[in-house]
Amino acid sequence: MTLFGGYLIVVILMGGLLGSAHGEIEQLRRDVIYKKTGDYAAFPSLGSDDFGLYLEFSVRDTNSHFERPVRKPLTFRSLDLGNSWKQSTLRGMQGSFFCGNGCISIPVLPGWHEWNPAMKEYDLNNSIAFRSNGRTYISGRPWIRISENAGANWRRVELDTKELSFIMNYNSSAFAELPTGVKLLAVYGRRAEGKKTEPFILISVNGKDWSIYAMFEANVLDEVAGINETALLALGGKRVLAVGRGEPDGVGLYFSISEDEGASWSKPRPLDIPGYPANLVDSPMGIILTYGYRKPPMGIRVSVLDRESFEVRSSHTLTKDAVGRPSDVGYPVTLMVGFPNFITAFYTTGSDGVTHIETLKWRFDN
Repeated sequence: MTLFGGYLIVVILMGGLLGSAHGEIEQLRRDVIYKKTGDYAAFPSLGSDDFGLYLEFSVRDTNSHFERPVRKPLTFRSLDLGNSWKQSTLRGMQGSFFCGNGCISIPVLPGWHEWNPAMKEYDLNNSIAFRSNGRTYISGRPWIRISENAGANWRRVELDTKELSFIMNYNSSAFAELPTGVKLLAVYGRRAEGKKTEPFILISVNGKDWSIYAMFEANVLDEVAGINETALLALGGKRVLAVGRGEPDGVGLYFSISEDEGASWSKPRPLDIPGYPANLVDSPMGIILTYGYRKPPMGIRVSVLDRESFEVRSSHTLTKDAVGRPSDVGYPVTLMVGFPNFITAFYTTGSDGVTHIETLKWRFDN
């Protein structure tokens, strides 16, 4: 056990193989990054920049999406491809939000909170609100944070979302940048008069200016109850893969393809994968799709998709020791750290009931 900045980091070194009907996974090491009794740590984002790997996640008192006051996310960094981690004040940012000559352009989706009249920071006329179980929940409208001088100064540009009655973000899995420079960010919500949750795309053609549109025409989703958290993966040229979490829970995942830089999308089709939500990584052996599995034995799983047909070629178990509270496990984010090695960050809950953040380094044993 190691103490960094007052937070307990438990390092668990693990070797060995986890088998499946389709092959084996070799665990290289498994680390508990943040675990603290009384804290609910969840929803990690994992990325890399000029300073190495970064891992960010939220920490709350409860598992409510509407908790107030909001605590700042924590950042941990690794300089050795995930073999060790240390808390940092240097936040990560995907380099793809840079737009040249000191320009940075970042879409901002404010969190949701239960509304009360004392909340002076929200203007009901310029916010998004919805009611559920007799309560009103509110969020500021999405906007774009822009700097023209490498972050020394920032300005706010409003995003036109008045046709939406509800909107939420996912995590770093939802971002894709194409070779042409087009940038896509998947979010989800509802139309002003709609009751079905569906994915929307924030798109930037020049890297600086953003707009938002629905992925599908309304009638395309007639046979689907709803789709929310959606992962994106650029596949070269103008092709993009999207994999979204179906509604209600337990339905599984749907996939859709764009052949024109995200301007239009194929009708969503179900994937033969029994978990959610998804994270996508391109690799020499196919598309690596990691996801949470919320039925005993609960944990994190991975499937390999064919790069052309998107059929599931093999499925494997990464972890299977979660207990949940009852379902606080999942949201994996995976990076390839020198093929055939991968690192996956996720949140999980063990028998002690403490929801926490872990990473797993692993590879396929061929």
